[in-house]
Amino acid sequence: MPNAPVQAAAEGLPQTKLIEIADRLSEADDFCQAIFMAAFGLEDRDDTAVFQRLADIAKGKVGRARALVDEIRGEVHQ
Repeated sequence: MPNAPVQAAAEGLPQTKLIEIADRLSEADDFCQAIFMAAFGLEDRDDTAVFQRLADIAKGKVGRARALVDEIRGEVHQ
């Protein structure tokens, strides 16, 4: 069952904007991965673990946002 508020919002949003949003989220995902990898270079293991956990949490949030954009894009095409 489509999410009515999401579908209504999608109908007013040009496809090019949805693509741009997806691109920005992809960049944010890459940035999360870079933070995760950079944290490995920290000397303190606890600091490394904290930054890597934060990067994982952010990556999860970005992933959920990307899924929502994909859902909206699918509803626009139906």
